[in-house]
Amino acid sequence: MSLTNSNGVDWQAFRQELGEIAATDSPRMVKQKSRDCFWYSPILKRKLNDCTADILVRPRAREELKRVLALAHAHRAPLTLRGGGTGNYGQAVPLDGGVIIDMTGLNRIREIGADFVRAEAGCNLRSLNEALRAEGRELPIFPSTQRIATVGGFVGGGSSGIGTVRHGTLRDPGNIIELTVLSVEAEPKEHVFRGEAINDIHHAWGMNGVIVEVTLPTVPCEDWINCVASFADYETAFAAGKQLAGRKDLCFKLVSTVDARIAAYFKKLRARLGEDRHLLISLVAREDLDGFRALAEVAGGRLDLAMDEAELQAAELPHVFEFSYNHTTLQVIKADPSWTYL
Repeated sequence: MSLTNSNGVDWQAFRQELGEIAATDSPRMVKQKSRDCFWYSPILKRKLNDCTADILVRPRAREELKRVLALAHAHRAPLTLRGGGTGNYGQAVPLDGGVIIDMTGLNRIREIGADFVRAEAGCNLRSLNEALRAEGRELPIFPSTQRIATVGGFVGGGSSGIGTVRHGTLRDPGNIIELTVLSVEAEPKEHVFRGEAINDIHHAWGMNGVIVEVTLPTVPCEDWINCVASFADYETAFAAGKQLAGRKDLCFKLVSTVDARIAAYFKKLRARLGEDRHLLISLVAREDLDGFRALAEVAGGRLDLAMDEAELQAAELPHVFEFSYNHTTLQVIKADPSWTYL
């Protein structure tokens, strides 16, 4: 007997038609991949906590993905795309069951050019940046969740990140060079988006097409120093950050200020910072470290932490961008789950 559920799909037949394409209907695995970080919000947690797909599919090549999309079209099956699942707003949560497509199997770097990189949508961003650094390049913008996030998820659901202060948002011209997207129809077709048309697909969460390949610009790789300056009051920290953001003579990739009441929850940094200190967090090129220190000191602050990648690893500390932006909420929730954005 074929099994159907409230969305009317014959899932037994669907599973059989997938053939050799990797898939599972294990309730534990399907529920795990039916979630993103919506639990940051108590409202979304109540609304989405019990939402789950019917089947999890992991295509490993573009032809397999096309087969999944064609089957979904034939069965009228709801589709939800998933990368690393680092979104905070439920974009990767199926509201009416259906198919979760885990894109992380399409993770190959197709080409590293002189000033661009072309990669499949499921490519992990940290792995991509590491491959670029071997060539003396790096992404101009990447999310604070790069350890887990995928390039397709970043382009489909993100808008800004580390580097935005220098290079603008993803929506700004030139920050996405090209997107290759599959349609969902009986025979899925590839569509290539360039120029202004990119914004028809960017930040649409995969709802109007399946991003399969992304071409992004690259910039020369810098020797970044993870910096935390601290101040006696937040207004001074903010003013120093605003001043830093306007400095054209300093090379930096992040400007983020954190109130001392939030910074108090940063357990891994607390031992290195004084009590009740407000933070200015930045990534600063090594050659401009003295300039950043001077800026902080003139503003009445002090440089409490300045470490490169190797020094962070030796000290068992994460990158400073994990204490900025949305990551502040995550750091606080680790210490006190009752906290929310508000």
